[in-house]
Amino acid sequence: MTTEYRPQDRTEVETLQVGDWVRATGNDTRGHTVTREGVLLVEPKLVTAQDWGRRVKKVRVHIGELGAEPTRSNSLTLWPGAVVDRAPRYQM
Repeated sequence: MTTEYRPQDRTEVETLQVGDWVRATGNDTRGHTVTREGVLLVEPKLVTAQDWGRRVKKVRVHIGELGAEPTRSNSLTLWPGAVVDRAPRYQM
C-alpha cells in the first residue's frame, strides 16, 4: 500500500472524518507551528487551548500513520474554520 499524499480538495478542519488523509499546519502541544501529514486518527474536537498566554477555543486533531493511537506527539490545534488539504479516505 502506498502512502503517497495526493490532495484532492481543501476543506475546513471541522468537516474532516476519521480515515481522511490530511495535511495541516497548526500548533503542537508546545505552541510551535508544525505541519503534520497522515491519516486523521479521531474526529476533530473543539477544545480550550492556550495561545500566547490567552485561553482560546481551537480545534484539536490527531494526524499520524494508519493504525496509530492518538497521542500528544501527533496532536495539532487549529483555529476553527481553518482550511486543510484532504485526500481520499482509507478504510480503517
